[in-house]
Amino acid sequence: MEGKVKKILGTVLAVCMIVSCMTGFGNEKVKANTEPVQYQTYNGIFENQVYTCDDYVKVSSADDLNMSDNKWYVFDGDVTIANRVTVTGTANIILMPGCNFSAPKGIRVGYGNTLNIYSNGTVKGENPAAGNLNAGENVNEGDAGIGGNSCEGSGCINIYGGKVTAKGGTSAAGIGGGKESNENDLDNKNHVTIRGGVITATGGRFGAGIGSGYKGKIHSVTIYAGQVFAFGGYEGGAGIGGGKRSRELGLDIQYKPMIKACGGLQTNSVTEAAGIGWGGDVTNNECEDPVLYVDSEVKWFGTDNETTGFVEINDSNQGEQRYKNSIVYHMNSAFMTASGDVIKAEYIKDQSTKTIELKIKPPTVESIRPDDKDTAKATLIGCEEFNSAFNRGENLCVDESQIVYYDADGNLIDEAPTGKGQYIAAITVDGVAAKAAYEIRKQCPVISVSAGTNLTYTGDEQHLITQGSATGGTLKYSLSENGTFSTDIPKGKNVGTYTVYYMVEGNNDYYSSIKYRVSAQINRASPNLSLTQDGWVKGETAKQPVLVGNIGKGNVVYAYKKQNESDDAYKNGEVPTEVGEYVVRATVAETGNSFGGSTTAQFSISAPTTEPTPDPASGTSTEPTPDPASGTSTEPTPDPASGTSTEPTPDPASGTTTDQTSEPTPASTPDPLPAPVIDYQSDHYPEEPAVEKEYEGITTTTIVYNPDGTISYISVTKYKDNSILTRETVRDKEGNFIEYKYTYEETKKNGTKLVQTYSEKADGSRSEAIVTTTKSGTVTSKTKEIMPEGTVISKEEKKYASGKSSLKEVITDADGTIKVVTEDTGASGTHSRAEYTAIASDDGKAVKLSLTKAEVTGKSFKVPDEIRINGQRFVVTEFGDGAFKGVGNKKRVTISVKAETEEEFEKICDMIRAAGAGKKVEFVKI
Repeated sequence: MEGKVKKILGTVLAVCMIVSCMTGFGNEKVKANTEPVQYQTYNGIFENQVYTCDDYVKVSSADDLNMSDNKWYVFDGDVTIANRVTVTGTANIILMPGCNFSAPKGIRVGYGNTLNIYSNGTVKGENPAAGNLNAGENVNEGDAGIGGNSCEGSGCINIYGGKVTAKGGTSAAGIGGGKESNENDLDNKNHVTIRGGVITATGGRFGAGIGSGYKGKIHSVTIYAGQVFAFGGYEGGAGIGGGKRSRELGLDIQYKPMIKACGGLQTNSVTEAAGIGWGGDVTNNECEDPVLYVDSEVKWFGTDNETTGFVEINDSNQGEQRYKNSIVYHMNSAFMTASGDVIKAEYIKDQSTKTIELKIKPPTVESIRPDDKDTAKATLIGCEEFNSAFNRGENLCVDESQIVYYDADGNLIDEAPTGKGQYIAAITVDGVAAKAAYEIRKQCPVISVSAGTNLTYTGDEQHLITQGSATGGTLKYSLSENGTFSTDIPKGKNVGTYTVYYMVEGNNDYYSSIKYRVSAQINRASPNLSLTQDGWVKGETAKQPVLVGNIGKGNVVYAYKKQNESDDAYKNGEVPTEVGEYVVRATVAETGNSFGGSTTAQFSISAPTTEPTPDPASGTSTEPTPDPASGTSTEPTPDPASGTSTEPTPDPASGTTTDQTSEPTPASTPDPLPAPVIDYQSDHYPEEPAVEKEYEGITTTTIVYNPDGTISYISVTKYKDNSILTRETVRDKEGNFIEYKYTYEETKKNGTKLVQTYSEKADGSRSEAIVTTTKSGTVTSKTKEIMPEGTVISKEEKKYASGKSSLKEVITDADGTIKVVTEDTGASGTHSRAEYTAIASDDGKAVKLSLTKAEVTGKSFKVPDEIRINGQRFVVTEFGDGAFKGVGNKKRVTISVKAETEEEFEKICDMIRAAGAGKKVEFVKI
């Protein structure tokens, strides 16, 4: 008989699963003007899958409810059906969040019919309050809470979610058959399947919690998942199985269920009722042993003796009393109940029952910062302990990312809210939800505005500040503290100091800020003068000079002299009329917006054609006339061979002409002095870039008279590969050396740009830098500054396009003290910073390094055991007072410590704690 029952049961299970899926998921219809409703199984074979129903009936309270074939019924709010509900064919019900569907007379699911019970669901997970179904509180004698009537077995009952409570009438099961059901075979028409939810089933007197009624025939029960509490009716009802004097049971336990099953109390029975198995008052001569199919990780535990340990359920245990009053559980699972913000889990470990709590804690108003979404998230207390207790691995672990949020109307929010309002934070674990209500009041905005600009007058309006940003509210600006504030960035045109005021205008979620201010400057411009003067024939109207670059519109005075005369010969406004070579000088007065300046241009006044003309054969005339070859008069003239005049003129080799952009050097100024000879020691200063390259053209040299009175001698060499070397020596009017500097720029074929600079000043200070920029946006820079007093500042910095960056700064004082600052910023904004002070020992070996400051913006920080500075090794020996102050105030920080032994590790941890690390710091040995 046992083999026969097993074979029948296997066929029944397969067929019933197919029928269940077809009836549960195959009847969705699209109907216009119907708001779709989602439903799901959250803890079974179809874990976390969500489906949509578009065609359904929304049920209201009534006396009668007949659920007919292949229809869907939605229960929302409080719904009571006074009389016994009847299912004909296949009916599907969806329990909406927080609903209470009450059927005091129970639900009839007679033999050959099917009822599917679903919980509403969303993609984000189960809502805070699962829907409730209470059936059979006042059911008639012989009728099951959910199942058959008196003398009738149950149909197919499939529970996928929700909180389902069912009580049977006298002699009937809570869920299953009625009194003395008369079906003789185990088949697909009387199967109870539980795939999720929290189910509490209590049999009436003589009836099983889940299974048969009094003298009922065989029933099949399959439990995949969920939490099942099954209590047999007193005087003979099994928790799961047969009623008093009932026949066989087929039971299949799979996946991840938790079951508490207790048999009813016995008064005059021959045999006690089992937690799982027989009903009371039966013998082996009357019925076969229960047929049980289980997976390898299902165990059972007898509640009547909690010290006997665990026993696997298998065929060798059948027929014994071990099933009575049983707890059946799957590894890594627990019975869970929720009360407010706490989920309480009961589980079995070390052969005893234990409990653990998981609490959801909402954010506090004080902790929420609108610019940091993480501060607005709820947290879980006891999360790590919870996962550890149940050995929940990566796929089953509970973490804070599973917390969902709802507004005051119960609408799901995509992320943790930061605006003003009433909210609920909730988490669902295996179908049990904890929730915590909280309030967010108005927040203070976070403002980011850069410093005011330092500009040069251009003649047009310019923005006085760069665009800022504000988290919360609207950022506005004004040029007057009590003026009208606008989102437009203020502009200025004329030279002067400006004060830009800014503030945030609040809204429903954020307060308005106070008014802040920042200064901006527009400086006077240096004129970029350019003068041209066309010549004319004697006797014609004089041509007017053309001056450009007078940006400040300063008053212009023109003065003239002959080319061979000194500057003292300039005469203001006296335009020459005689034949000759002349120079015109334009002098521009300074204004409030621009400095003054002057520039010159050469021109000629030629003789009329009626004058005696040159002899073509000799190239000269009989009268003293200008020499056409030289363009000069009979006055002392240039030597044709040299191309120069007898007057002092610019040296052509220098690459300059008399048409300069600044006033020529006074006659008393000596010739430009050569650049100083610099000792380029390889271990101190970089060599100038090599010049073994092909020239594109000759080196050009320019003399520039600066507005501050200094003179710059600039040479530019351009090579055929487009690389450029620029050298500049700056001297004062007396020729004294002020500064030497050069810049070398090169772009390689792979797109990498190299810029190398060097500067040395008269006070002995020097600086050098090498900056490379790759095509992908990575910028690497190495700089060194040597101060007059001997302090050396070296920096190595690298920045990536992703936002990641690193910096190491070394400051070496003249007395030998070395300070090191390191900073690392990740692409996500995580940041760590440390500051060290290194002191060499008396014997010259650098052995001591003190960590004076540590800053952690991310979650982890590594304390090095040593650091190398300029090739010298320093060992960390102490931590400065307050070095870790503030680190422990963060959410959680891990400090990695390198140590050879546990004793050394604890010693270093104590030193770090003494340096200010708080309780939220955990230490990890590496």
